[in-house]
Amino acid sequence: LLVSVAGTSLGGSWYYSPPDHHPPRFTMHRISHTIIRLGLIAGLALASVEIQAAPKSSQTVLLDRVLIVVDDSIITLNEVEARMKSARANLRRRNIAMPSDTVIRRQVMDAMILEQIQLGLAKRRGIQVSEPEVDQTLANIARQNRMSLQAFLAQTKKDGISADILRDDIRKQIIRRKLVENEIHRRIQVSESEVSSFLEEQNKRGVGAKYNLSHILIAVGDSASSNKRKQAAALAAEIRNKLLAGESFENLAITHSKGPNALKGGALGWREAGRLPDVFIQALDAISVGEVTAVIEGTNGYHILRLNNKTGGKAGAVVTQTRVRHILHKPSEIQSIEQAEKKLKRLRERILAGEKFDELARAHSDDPGSAAQGGNLGWMSPGQLVSEFEKAMAKLKPGEISQPVRTRFGVHLIQVVDRRSKDLGDERQRLTARQQIHDRKAEERQQQWMRELRDQAYVEVIPKDNH
Repeated sequence: LLVSVAGTSLGGSWYYSPPDHHPPRFTMHRISHTIIRLGLIAGLALASVEIQAAPKSSQTVLLDRVLIVVDDSIITLNEVEARMKSARANLRRRNIAMPSDTVIRRQVMDAMILEQIQLGLAKRRGIQVSEPEVDQTLANIARQNRMSLQAFLAQTKKDGISADILRDDIRKQIIRRKLVENEIHRRIQVSESEVSSFLEEQNKRGVGAKYNLSHILIAVGDSASSNKRKQAAALAAEIRNKLLAGESFENLAITHSKGPNALKGGALGWREAGRLPDVFIQALDAISVGEVTAVIEGTNGYHILRLNNKTGGKAGAVVTQTRVRHILHKPSEIQSIEQAEKKLKRLRERILAGEKFDELARAHSDDPGSAAQGGNLGWMSPGQLVSEFEKAMAKLKPGEISQPVRTRFGVHLIQVVDRRSKDLGDERQRLTARQQIHDRKAEERQQQWMRELRDQAYVEVIPKDNH
């Protein structure tokens, strides 16, 4: 349960049709569109009546309107404007020059359309998120920003983002993460021959190489014509020339990139060499820190990378392993995160008073896999556990028991049983290689999957004068 794997409408919909086939759908679309719009307009009409009833004004005020129809759901103008406000706040925090509203709106709408498609699929798959899961994730985000929850909420409010909008956004992110885990990560397989080939190639360039990157993607669909590919290639070349002339990478990424990090100025952060396609590695090895690559042609379009930093060298094979066990309590609709902590504190007192950890783990832990083993997780190497758990574990001496520790899985009581130094040698290298191959394949498959979802969905932007 705790092991972290790093990277982490369709048939039946009214509007679904394969990319190359367009059966008649005008009637269903118009009926649905009319129902959606009438439903919203009815609500707005009621609001307008109240406004008109006020003695000082008889003017009708449009409170909101449908901006985008995505399959059988809608995105409203207010939702887009709220996301644009959040995007501006994020750009200010990153000290990125503010692009025009037109650019921000286009990037935000593209992102929201894809998110809505994924949320629709997740709903059909029965994926749900509880309020305690949102609470836990919100607390983790605040902790990662080195802020208390209250200070974090105050900062987001100062940026113009209400607590309700923030919680709704987090809920949607969790749903989409679960969907990607189910649809992509669990279906990726890595063979022993792939691991062997990977290690052979890695040994040539040095195990442990990492790159800090920024990225611009000029996207091209799988079925794009040769003329469209030429236009995309020409645009990518033009952008690279602007970069060489000194224009801002961040601004050009926000304006032109179709990558998932476009609104972050294209920032990808640190990536292990094994998680990057070979064509990226070859292009990066040809430049120095601070430079941009030549335009790289890929299956999904044309890429430009900036190398912000680089580290390398062989990873040591001798590691400190910890034999650890835990008791997990998960928050739920009937148990808050605070109640889970209180229960674990009482269990801790019972253990310190002489009761056996393994017996209490079998009776009370919400992690069925380890509970059957008395809470035992076995010998853990660095990087195998989520960071909050690992940091708390590192502070304990053998035999000591932690206070309750929060992670995205719930609340844990941790006991370190023993520690040892172990030379993992080939075993560690193969484990690391397998994880990096998995992450790379998952990322490539996810990009393809998202393009397929977008191609298969019905999307219509409603003109302003059509409501």
